[in-house]
Amino acid sequence: MHLMQNAETVSRLVAQGESLLKSFHAEYDKDPAGCEAEFLRGDLAGWRDTLHTLYHDCAEEIVNRVLAKTCLAFPETSVHSSVPREAYLVINGQ
Repeated sequence: MHLMQNAETVSRLVAQGESLLKSFHAEYDKDPAGCEAEFLRGDLAGWRDTLHTLYHDCAEEIVNRVLAKTCLAFPETSVHSSVPREAYLVINGQ
């Protein structure tokens, strides 16, 4: 299934994801167990869950674009119930 949304909306969502992921990695590099890294981990989980709420199976297309643009891994978070565990493991290199 392909994402059928306004290109501007998708671009903004990708930019938001990029910003969150880069911020998380910057804070994680400073202090992996720090409050800021954990706060940003939660923000990323919320961002991803919101994508799944709005776009269902197509949400991972946005996540994949963020991964491709940043070349950074998503931190461990709880898996959204609509994402098959196998897909989550592949995306996260597990």
